[in-house]
Amino acid sequence: MRIKKEVLERILELCRQAYPNEIGGILLGKDVVRDFILLPGEYYRDSIYMQLHNLPIYPDAVGTFHSHPRGLPVPSQADLGLFAKTGREHLVIGWPYTEENVRAYDSRGRRLPLQVV
Repeated sequence: MRIKKEVLERILELCRQAYPNEIGGILLGKDVVRDFILLPGEYYRDSIYMQLHNLPIYPDAVGTFHSHPRGLPVPSQADLGLFAKTGREHLVIGWPYTEENVRAYDSRGRRLPLQVV
């Protein structure tokens, strides 16, 4: 997975601002993630409630990102369900929301290499 540095920095800042709640969105791009859209929903400390059926179609959506305020950037069972429905590349960002705490996964929850460009 490849993501523009400025996009990752904006996502990390958004995660910090939302702390202690989770936050998430849709990643946009083709070969490189070049932007994101914050998902409408309800954000809690341990979960996000999103109404995915209300989202417009984004032809360049490649996957999702969301934060884990309690630390580990490892997908939960609920995350894996979301991954399977929403694209091919996903980011999980663990507290304290630094580049070292970002992990990329495919739609089945397998770890992907992450390249910041």
